[in-house]
Amino acid sequence: MERHVAGTFSFSTDLANEEMYAEEVLAVGGNLHIVDVYEKWCGPSRAGASMLKKVFLEGNPKIKFWRACSEAVDSLKEHGGSCEPVFVIVKDGAVKGKVVGIDAPGIAKFVKDLAPPKE
Repeated sequence: MERHVAGTFSFSTDLANEEMYAEEVLAVGGNLHIVDVYEKWCGPSRAGASMLKKVFLEGNPKIKFWRACSEAVDSLKEHGGSCEPVFVIVKDGAVKGKVVGIDAPGIAKFVKDLAPPKE
């Protein structure tokens, strides 16, 4: 399930299709899910991966990281269409917001406001 690209994305998992998005993200309550939505022609953002890795290294197992091609996941198509990175924030089966571009403070605010406490 997990795909490693030059070691950069080893902390996140690819969402291959709508069914996987529904099962792994929408149906799993209690966690904060950050989905890097990208276009097939440009791929996931390396700068975005670097930004998210800092959040990952804080060690909260209740924050899950995903990558999804907007063309493969129907629910995420509305967030595609640009070469600018888009990070969709999901908790308890609902999209809580999105961060457009490499915006570390924007991601940090969602993590602060929505992430469950570390165990």
